[in-house]
Amino acid sequence: MSRLERLLAEMKQRDLDALYLVDPANITYLTGFTGDESTLLVSPDNVVLLTDGRFIEQAKTELADEVTIHRWQHGLTEDAVALINASSAKRVALRPA
Repeated sequence: MSRLERLLAEMKQRDLDALYLVDPANITYLTGFTGDESTLLVSPDNVVLLTDGRFIEQAKTELADEVTIHRWQHGLTEDAVALINASSAKRVALRPA
């Protein structure tokens, strides 16, 4: 079972619809992505790395296919909020740095 799969199982036990991670160490631990200026939104339906355009190519080489890459347009937090609002998530946890 992958780290992401274990996290999703834990989220299900805690009745969480999504988890928003901002600490680069946590993002690297879960996905293998080592770039900067990124956050990660994890939900049972989708795992999305929100990143600066400078890191798109790096993300494509470091991330597994299960992770969607989203180049943020308005800022990491603003785009994450928009993605959460567009989803069906009701209970979202934040894992700060």
